[in-house]
Amino acid sequence: MLLDTCDSCGLPVEKWSNYCPICGESLTWEGKSNHQECPECESPVHPKFNFCWACGTEFDGEYDPIAIAKGFKLEYDCDNDECDGRVARMMSHCPWCGKPQEWDFELPRNHALYEKEKRCRKYLGLGGCGRNVDPRWYFCAFCGERLRKHGFLGISPGQSSIVNGYYTCMTCPHPQMRVRVKLKRGQRIPVCPTCGIYGRWMKGK
Repeated sequence: MLLDTCDSCGLPVEKWSNYCPICGESLTWEGKSNHQECPECESPVHPKFNFCWACGTEFDGEYDPIAIAKGFKLEYDCDNDECDGRVARMMSHCPWCGKPQEWDFELPRNHALYEKEKRCRKYLGLGGCGRNVDPRWYFCAFCGERLRKHGFLGISPGQSSIVNGYYTCMTCPHPQMRVRVKLKRGQRIPVCPTCGIYGRWMKGK
């Protein structure tokens, strides 16, 4: 898993995600010197790609898949059984055949969100891209649809802690697993390193 940082909320995101799953901002990735830009979404693409990995736009070239594409770690087989190409994790589309890709997000069975919806469905309505999603996300990392409300007391991405003191994650599945952190005024509410939930913290526990 390749991690980077969202420029908007400052929290970790998986590389090649289209949107930050915490604040919902569109993500921009920097390409290598030999990369081109997709004419539709401006994502960096390798000159040998047949499709944009981010939006699925088809290009003019018809290249055979290659094993190594500078700047892209192609570690996974394409979901299309008829395609011999490989893709990088979190790519929305195969850059060789254009097929939308599905990714797995596993949670332990004792996780508080284990039974939650694991498909992209628009919050309070129909819609969404229908892809597999991590139930800890607030926005779909592929299409940007809101998946659920933000956590404890409506704390939003980037909002500072209200007062100085110790805060405890209230989403960890067992009390003995709960993480306790010290926060200062002006500091961003963190992601819990144990359960991965953002913004579900209670002071003084």
